[in-house]
Amino acid sequence: MSLDARLLRHFAGLGLATDAVSLVSHAHGRERRAERGIARLELQGAVKHGRKERAHPGRDGADRWRFKHKGVIYITDESCRHEITSWRLADDAAMRAAPPKPWGGSHFSSHTLLIVDSSGSMRRSDVPGYGSRTEAVYDTLLREFVQPQLELTRGGTVLGTAVVTLIEMGKSAEVLLERAPIDDILMRYFRSRGSSRARSHGNYLPALHKAIEILREDADRQGELFLVL
Repeated sequence: MSLDARLLRHFAGLGLATDAVSLVSHAHGRERRAERGIARLELQGAVKHGRKERAHPGRDGADRWRFKHKGVIYITDESCRHEITSWRLADDAAMRAAPPKPWGGSHFSSHTLLIVDSSGSMRRSDVPGYGSRTEAVYDTLLREFVQPQLELTRGGTVLGTAVVTLIEMGKSAEVLLERAPIDDILMRYFRSRGSSRARSHGNYLPALHKAIEILREDADRQGELFLVL
């Protein structure tokens, strides 16, 4: 019997309280739980009572496990003890239902157009600390692009009006956001996109054509234009 099978059998044994289930947390997992309002006890409950299935292996090829219980998805290492990441299915669906509204002004200081790969290869979980490449990409955009600008604005720095367009690249191009302002709504939306399911083949050409079409509309506006792939 494998180690993880022995552990799960032990967890399910009589007399073992849910809060006694072994869970070794790490900084990334704790941050994700704090952002998504997930309690440690919920993860322990997922291991004890949830549905278990194999997740995509890590970058080093090590096995990972996925537990689903009461709307929470929990990813662990091969021992089922070490926390990798977690998210709520219900929260993700709610946030995807309310994307940011387009900015209504006629001028902006900058327009950043992001093209994100949403092909099937993005389902792989080979980026340490993340359940998928998609989650890693959106978390990086959140932390390195959105949050720093929000923090400067909150600190009193005047940045002007910065807007963002988001195109996901799969078999075709899908414009998810067009000239949305950088604010808390955008931050929550990016976080929700991290748990979206990548699919189909990847083709950059339709996305690039759509990006050029959108940026041409800004040719006469006095603002900086950026294209990020």
